[in-house]
Amino acid sequence: LAEQPREGARLLLHFGAADQECTVYLNKRRVGAHVGGYTAFTVDVTDALAEENELLVAVRDGTDTNALSRGKQKTKRGGIWYTPQSGLWQTVWAEWVPERYITGLRITPDAANACVRVEVQSDYDGACYLHFAGRRIGGFTNRETVIRVKDAELWSPEHPKLYAFEAELGSDRVKSYFALRDVAVGKDAQGRPCLMLNGKPYYHCGVLDQGYYPDGLYTAPSDAAMIYDITLMKRMGFNMLRKHIKIEPLRWYYHCDRLGMIVWQDMVSCFEGWRTLTMQVLPFLGLHLHDAPSARLGRAGEPGRQQFLRDMADTVDLLYNCVSLGLWVPFNEGWGQFSALEVADRLRAMDPTRPIDHASGWHD
Repeated sequence: LAEQPREGARLLLHFGAADQECTVYLNKRRVGAHVGGYTAFTVDVTDALAEENELLVAVRDGTDTNALSRGKQKTKRGGIWYTPQSGLWQTVWAEWVPERYITGLRITPDAANACVRVEVQSDYDGACYLHFAGRRIGGFTNRETVIRVKDAELWSPEHPKLYAFEAELGSDRVKSYFALRDVAVGKDAQGRPCLMLNGKPYYHCGVLDQGYYPDGLYTAPSDAAMIYDITLMKRMGFNMLRKHIKIEPLRWYYHCDRLGMIVWQDMVSCFEGWRTLTMQVLPFLGLHLHDAPSARLGRAGEPGRQQFLRDMADTVDLLYNCVSLGLWVPFNEGWGQFSALEVADRLRAMDPTRPIDHASGWHD
């Protein structure tokens, strides 16, 4: 761990993802914990630092023996179920920050008005600044500041235009980017509901992208491997990838942003037990169940449902700024589905800017 750069600085330890339950100890002192195998978390380890340090990261993974998120992992793989994996599968890194620092950004584009709204998030309430196109725009932390774009170019898969900017809070500076694009549901010239991009009907043509690698399971062997998958799909004529019950490292979404690929994002599935008849067969027969919480859809337990809702909130926080993310999918088929309309309302309150495929056409 690098020497403290200045008085009052804090040392943060960032985890991209650890599957499923993670506890962090520094010098035998518990400094943080996280539940959920697909979302990022940060631990402030400053107060436990010594001249020489022992870092211990303990991960427990029950895969399909509990009600935590697991996607397509199964202890006994086969058929549609894949090899399980455990532990740290995304990047871990340390960062020194000043005492008053930027904890995050929330970036909301408004293509129709050629502007973007940026909230500089911090535990400190005070003045902050945005740097864009040679301008220094003043604002306040935890409130939206508007950046207006002259001669704006709209983002699309055919023209993935990104704009760079910086956020400033005291001595802390963060580089980021945004794009101007609006996604919505509207009507075409015949009055039929359709997906819209930048106020016009836009046909989404894509594949189910499950994000497994033969030499790393959930972890891509290289940055080039992620780029290859995305560019291959573009060369084949697709403009959309449905990221199937997995969350990728943010680097993957950056490549979708800059290369021009719309992402439909699944929430990662979890359920207490598999019920082939009610979770898979009945919808094909045209028989749809009411999705009140029940064992029929693997959702009898309240703790599992509450963890799903926490995971959903963490997922929105993590991916909200991704330009390419054009649609949310809370439930995959009938896998652990419960109260889909209420869940969609909750999700819409977290992110009113994107359409929601609330039950992916299953028990509706």
